[in-house]
Amino acid sequence: MNADFNLGHKIYVDRNQAGFQRNEFAKMCKLTPDSMKRIELGTRKVRPYELYEIAKRLGQSMEHYLGKPRLAGKN
Repeated sequence: MNADFNLGHKIYVDRNQAGFQRNEFAKMCKLTPDSMKRIELGTRKVRPYELYEIAKRLGQSMEHYLGKPRLAGKN
């Protein structure tokens, strides 16, 4: 599977579990709804600063989305 799709799917799942509609969540993250849709579908790469905003709004770390382990003692 494509890494962009996997990342986008994680964002999609977490956004839905948090109860956000795509349009409102996109605005919270300073993105257009179309950009958010394309990120979630994996047809558009997410930029690091966008991923930071997305992760922050969903209460996650960037590592959660990138699949990298957290450093000991870091939250």
